[in-house]
Amino acid sequence: MPEESDEMLLESNSQGIETVRREIAANMIKDGSIPLKKVAELSGLSLNEIEDIKKDIMSTKPFDCRYILIMEKYLEEHGNKPEKIISGEIKARKDGKRYSIDDYVCGLVRTLLSNNRPWKPIADNMQKIDEIFFCYDAARIKNTEPEYFIENIFNLKCGNRAIARQMTDLKGNIETLERIQSDYGSLDAYFTSKEAAYIVKEISSCDSRYKFADLGNALAWEFVRNMGIDGAKPDVHMKRFLGSARMGHGYSLSPIATEEQVLRQVAMLADKLNYTQADIDEIIWLFCANDKGQICTSNPNCAECPISEYCNFPKQSQKGFR
Repeated sequence: MPEESDEMLLESNSQGIETVRREIAANMIKDGSIPLKKVAELSGLSLNEIEDIKKDIMSTKPFDCRYILIMEKYLEEHGNKPEKIISGEIKARKDGKRYSIDDYVCGLVRTLLSNNRPWKPIADNMQKIDEIFFCYDAARIKNTEPEYFIENIFNLKCGNRAIARQMTDLKGNIETLERIQSDYGSLDAYFTSKEAAYIVKEISSCDSRYKFADLGNALAWEFVRNMGIDGAKPDVHMKRFLGSARMGHGYSLSPIATEEQVLRQVAMLADKLNYTQADIDEIIWLFCANDKGQICTSNPNCAECPISEYCNFPKQSQKGFR
């Protein structure tokens, strides 16, 4: 699953300010005692924007999660049935599975390889990739020059634009795993010691003792999910799909959802359907990905979409949101 682009990160940051303004305005509108012109003045939004927020509040539909089931059925009928591999790891951890450092190295390598590229070629070559990385023997990988991994991954056509840096940093990342293991007694003890969101923040933050090189927030989520910890990866597909311009639910959403808005909505969908958050993530990703369902892409295929009646896109596209 590809990592989000720099442009998408900048767009998300600018949307964060807008989200705060919209939430402030929505609360004042719901209060009912403040004139709309005053709401606009206090929130820093235009009067037209305030009127749109009011309309959204008045027209917000009750939460309906059935569209996820429709998407899942559509994917199955079109040869893209969710494999639910990560959900299998989540269940295995709940059932008592314990993960070794080599398991964590495997999860890390697969996460890094997924960055900014289609996943299918990697999946098709997984056995060869396992062999290239010595079945993820941490000690052997540390004693191997990065050029060996770079050359062999490129020969499989499974590289990405950051592969040279990722493989150069791999030894240091394994040493970070070893440091965590030394501090906590086991890697499992650390990765289950706090809420998943906190662990993700810690392993992706530059000022953290446990920062992993080449892992931003979205890839950090991918890593912990590979290790059987439930959650969603707030990448470009999820942010676009769960924004107010498309399938997002709630009047205070931005057209492209923030990471927090993605995680909140996925948790709500998972709870309502008794799915894992990883299940919801996979269904949405398959539905959106260019080499998979190819429905809710950057230029959505609305004519073929089985959930168009649930979607805000036709209305929001008239306002210029895509």
